[in-house]
Amino acid sequence: MRALFTIYLLLYCFAFSNAQFKSANTVKTPRTEKIINSQWTFNYYPDEKADQGYESYSFDDSKWPVISIPHTWMTYETTGDIHPFIRNAAESDDPYWWIGWGWYRKHFSINKEFSGKKVFIEFEGVQKYCKIWINGKYLGDHKGGYGSFDFDLTGFINEGKDNVIAVAVNNKQNDQFRIPPMAAGNFNV
Repeated sequence: MRALFTIYLLLYCFAFSNAQFKSANTVKTPRTEKIINSQWTFNYYPDEKADQGYESYSFDDSKWPVISIPHTWMTYETTGDIHPFIRNAAESDDPYWWIGWGWYRKHFSINKEFSGKKVFIEFEGVQKYCKIWINGKYLGDHKGGYGSFDFDLTGFINEGKDNVIAVAVNNKQNDQFRIPPMAAGNFNV
């Protein structure tokens, strides 16, 4: 009797989980999502004043390294230091990688079939402070790396043509906005 009960229980659990799986797959949404985590270009400028023109639509980023996101510039590949977070865990250890701006640029196009549709970009997190542009036009900034945020690109898109997103990122520990983390610790920035 106990074996029969166990078999029925297993069949019920299988049927219930299979029914949930099927119903989850049949939900239709009018939203089209495109992940654009690859083919970004990146460059780091330790001079805080060196951020003029990188947001421009016509700026030539073809010589910048191509990266995928998520990305951090405080790695061996960029710094040449083994364990850069351990060796330089604070701005006072080596301010070079802490005070400047990392620039990310992404070229993309949107087909004309999406004409009249809303277009957003969502960032799952940028540590710690960033400014965003599309085709040279400033969208806004975001403070804090622990939450996602988005921007409406609809009025700025060139349909069927090249578009450029530019993101300037600063991870200064003691920034003017007091954005956590205020010390490196075990945080990736």
